[in-house]
Amino acid sequence: MDTTWFAVDRDGHVAAFETGEAGAVPTAAYLGEDHGEVTDALLAAGGGPDARDDDDDDDPLARLGDAGVFVYRHDDQHVVAGPYRREVAPERPLPGHQVPRALLAKMASFDGRFADTEALQPAELWPSEGWSSAYVTLDGTTVRCLPGHEADYAAEIAELEAGMAGEYVIEPAKGAAPVAPLPPARAEVRRPWWQFWKRR
Repeated sequence: MDTTWFAVDRDGHVAAFETGEAGAVPTAAYLGEDHGEVTDALLAAGGGPDARDDDDDDDPLARLGDAGVFVYRHDDQHVVAGPYRREVAPERPLPGHQVPRALLAKMASFDGRFADTEALQPAELWPSEGWSSAYVTLDGTTVRCLPGHEADYAAEIAELEAGMAGEYVIEPAKGAAPVAPLPPARAEVRRPWWQFWKRR
């Protein structure tokens, strides 16, 4: 399900992330259907136009960029959660002091700078959720288990290998319970028949 989530970087600048169908979402930043309220509040803080108007062709994320918000979109070439690519880098980012604190509490905290970050994979930075137990790393070719979903990944790995082999490197499932080795066979000790009562 498509949604939008938000993060704030160490400079206090805000970025909006459009998930598309498969993008991972940090659990601390998941807003569900309430993301429109945050979009409106950011547009108001940045002096931009209203996010909700009658023009269906107008993109709210593009208007956020005009209001000083960085915009990233999920790279939809991947069938599982892939990286997000920066689409808009505003010339004048919205200053952090203009962002209401109540909004900041709904955002993931990014330790880097959006101005320096062209691509980002939330599953590598924060506890995240996705529709699959797998994600594609920033290199665009490695498929890895979404942390915390090891059992599901182990169950899905055969399907992933069948559908993505050749184009991607599928990392093996980890954390599955190892198969215990069989105990070594005891040597058979032969005793005379009259000592049958003795324990071996």
